[in-house]
Amino acid sequence: LGPDYQLPKEAVIQRDAARAPLMGSSETPFSADPLPKDWWHLYQDPVLDKLIAKAFSANADLRVAAANLARAHAVLEEVEEKKRPEVEMGAAPLYGRIAGASIGLPEQLPRTGIYEGDIKVAYQVDLWGRIRRAIEAAHADQEAAQAASDLAHVMVAADTTRAYAQACSAAYQLKVAQQSVALQQQFVKLTAQRVQRGRGIAIDTSRAQAQLELLRANLPPLEAGRRTALYRLAVLTGEAPSQVPAV
Repeated sequence: LGPDYQLPKEAVIQRDAARAPLMGSSETPFSADPLPKDWWHLYQDPVLDKLIAKAFSANADLRVAAANLARAHAVLEEVEEKKRPEVEMGAAPLYGRIAGASIGLPEQLPRTGIYEGDIKVAYQVDLWGRIRRAIEAAHADQEAAQAASDLAHVMVAADTTRAYAQACSAAYQLKVAQQSVALQQQFVKLTAQRVQRGRGIAIDTSRAQAQLELLRANLPPLEAGRRTALYRLAVLTGEAPSQVPAV
């Protein structure tokens, strides 16, 4: 399209509602400021920082994005070369003599070394804007490749952070659940001792044991969630599941 393109008046972006501030943008909890470049450092977690760095180096999509960006840079440089003059230089040494008549002398000239050189300069005049449009298209492709690379980095960092947070959350919940099971085991033991001493009835022991089994039933899903998050981290970082640090 180029710089001569005019946005249609009936385009949605021209409406006042489309240009209005986002809902909640004026509220205090919302901030329209862009995130820092390495936004995951806000968590101040060295383990997370290492995992994301490893994910960046191991992710195949990021390598593809980097290759596409390098290709876009190369195409842009190639297109921009067309608006610069092309210079050709040549030189050739010879041995012989020049005819005296060619320079107005009647006598014969001696043999000597002769050197010939030439320089050619060519410049393409862009009368119809073909080169200018090609450069604009190459710039757009480069920006698109850069945006795709940035998006891939954001997605990898976000997925790694999400998996790490899920693993930490599941590990914490599992620890709390295990502590609850340990406390309930002590309660079951104390309840059984009370019943043996006549301070309770058998149903008290049954209820305490049922509550213990209910708490134990919560452990496998939590452990499965923790392992799933660790497996996801292993895939993102290109490591075997056994090599992912336990959280």
